[in-house]
Amino acid sequence: MQALPIAVVLPLPLPLHILPLLYVVFCLKLVVAQQGLRSLVVGEKILDHYENPKNVGSLDKNDPSVGTGLIGAPSCGNVIELQINVNDKDVIEDEKFKLLVVVLLVPQTLY
Repeated sequence: MQALPIAVVLPLPLPLHILPLLYVVFCLKLVVAQQGLRSLVVGEKILDHYENPKNVGSLDKNDPSVGTGLIGAPSCGNVIELQINVNDKDVIEDEKFKLLVVVLLVPQTLY
């Protein structure tokens, strides 16, 4: 690992309540410098779920074994349509979802 040039300019006198914040900023700068901004913004698993979503689509709404639910706030643009297909033994056989959302909600629905 190569040494990183680090320069810190602080106003004096420095209020003590700012020290924890400066430490956090310093650590974040080190992470970004060593691993890139992408590693700080989202984890690899979340990014994989976003790039390769599973169970996207819709089921037949006329099928009596399919249940449909809408979750979210349309005023914010965050709406998820969830559908499940349940067999005679009350076991979920299939599930699908459609999203009209901000980007980071996509991987959260896949868990």
